Amino acid sequence: VVGAMGSGTVHTSRELRALGLDVTHERFDGRDGAVGYAHALLYLDPLDDKERDPLCLTNLKRAWHPQLIFLDARGECGEERDHRGAAPGGAMKRIGQCWRKACPAAARRWRGCGAKGTCPIQLAPKPVVLVRHPLRTVESLVAGFCGDGALAANGTRSVEPQILAMARIVGLEEAPLAQISCAHGFARAWAAYYGALELLIKKGAAAGVVRVEQDDGVCAIVSKAAAAAKPPQRLAAAAETCAHRGWRAWLPALRERWERIFEVGPFDDGANRRNE
Repeated sequence: VVGAMGSGTVHTSRELRALGLDVTHERFDGRDGAVGYAHALLYLDPLDDKERDPLCLTNLKRAWHPQLIFLDARGECGEERDHRGAAPGGAMKRIGQCWRKACPAAARRWRGCGAKGTCPIQLAPKPVVLVRHPLRTVESLVAGFCGDGALAANGTRSVEPQILAMARIVGLEEAPLAQISCAHGFARAWAAYYGALELLIKKGAAAGVVRVEQDDGVCAIVSKAAAAAKPPQRLAAAAETCAHRGWRAWLPALRERWERIFEVGPFDDGANRRNE
């Protein structure tokens, strides 16, 4: 399941685990899959220069490290950890150097491998795309990661690592992001991220789109994932559970519709059409 930062990926991964699925968030440690923004790179390959992948330029604190996705290089390099579980300084330095060396080749192996069926591990050939209303998404990202959002005196600023991470996934040019506010930067990264995924959807290369605001969205994800390929046992069991949820799905639907009437009017005339 792929979706931008701030789109509800943490909540979605928890809900999928509640259905009995071994699913992780932003990592590849679950037997049944993962939910996260970075997994979009498995189905997107926007780069002309395959030798200099921007994902290998720097690690981005609280946003990106190649060990999140490039599983086959973990055995070679090990894992970098934060100060609470850090190895001795010299060991951490060697691990970091190893990742900087291994990243370009690993990126070439993993970029777009899900769509081509060439990944080092077995993946679903088509992702489920998770979407939340863009204004809600950007609002969450600004609250979580932006400071005062002001530009520096010379008209530039240090771009937040979360913006850079999404930009590097889809090949968005980074220099202009330093000339705009943090909120504008997140909005531009959101548009580029879902613009790239929209091309997958139009080509029929996605299993489907699920809105976070959708009634019982986690069951919609399970249904689309199960329909896209022969489901493994736990996914089939989760789909069966969803099929018998009955009124438990109907009540949230009624509540969501009532709240939406107050938010955007009875005719949905205030809805953002990009998410329809």
